[in-house]
Amino acid sequence: MSPRSEMHAYRRRQVVISAILAALNVLSGQSAGAQISFTWSKQHQWYSGTNATCSGTVTTTMPGTWLTAADVKIGTDVLAQLTYDPGNHRSSWEFAIVFDSSHYSNGSVVSMVASGTPNTGQPGSSSQNTLIYNKAYVLGNTALSQYQQAIDDVFNQLVGTNIETITSHLDARPAILAAIPDKTVFYMWTHAGPGWFMDCPNATAVTAADVSAAVAQKGANRPPFNFVHIDACHSADNATLANAFGMTTIGPNDRAFLGFSTQALDDAVSEAWTARVWLNLHAGQTLTMALNNADGPGMPDEYVQNDHAALWQAYGDMYMTLRATYYLGPQGQWHN
Repeated sequence: MSPRSEMHAYRRRQVVISAILAALNVLSGQSAGAQISFTWSKQHQWYSGTNATCSGTVTTTMPGTWLTAADVKIGTDVLAQLTYDPGNHRSSWEFAIVFDSSHYSNGSVVSMVASGTPNTGQPGSSSQNTLIYNKAYVLGNTALSQYQQAIDDVFNQLVGTNIETITSHLDARPAILAAIPDKTVFYMWTHAGPGWFMDCPNATAVTAADVSAAVAQKGANRPPFNFVHIDACHSADNATLANAFGMTTIGPNDRAFLGFSTQALDDAVSEAWTARVWLNLHAGQTLTMALNNADGPGMPDEYVQNDHAALWQAYGDMYMTLRATYYLGPQGQWHN
């Protein structure tokens, strides 16, 4: 797709997304049963990543009544449920849920339904609709020998999720910057240094200032990045690129940047390490687990010249997950 065609397609998508968000941006607090009331608190207009959170209350409205049952569901999946204790009558139940939005297709609308039943037996329910938003951008620098294998290995782990993924080995700096505001996951096998990385043709450097300006174009209707992996030498010598992508400036939870603080070779052994990291992330491991298991016993470590081990460096949340619920407590544990 030409840059002009891609821009026209992007504008059409934004019009559609804006229309959907306008239709969804209403919280339903009315009960289908007159004896139950509901409140909802949602953090965003969209749900992206594995830290999709929402909270609220279910309350009986008749004096002297109490809840005997209450839950929150998406379809048939129970995200939170009241444990009824006959010896402890409760007129109100507070819920806090967290779920993995990649269980649903990018661009789909999900309905969370809260239900409650009082001891008088007349149930009520309330729903909240929200947009699912997960988009990945996977790139390779054609000046390197392993670029296509890296693209394929990362894409193959993303294809098993519902994260909409675009790959390229052709995109130059302008195309990369134009695509950044629309994405939530970013990967590239390339050359880099502190605060910059090379584009796919290896012709022009993309700087942290470039990235920061592109990220600023996300606005209110597009979520921040969940995970960024610049698979290149010295891409994580400091936090400059991580900061530019918003990993350490937008919020502490479920966002991380991965790179190297040393040299890393462009060879099959190095690329196999990357494949293991993404395989582990696909399996639902946290970032720290995925990295440690990729380096684990019996696994050849990624290395640099003179047989010194390459050192990966991560910024942000080491408990970030690409798939499987981000852990925030006993409630909201997703069954994968």
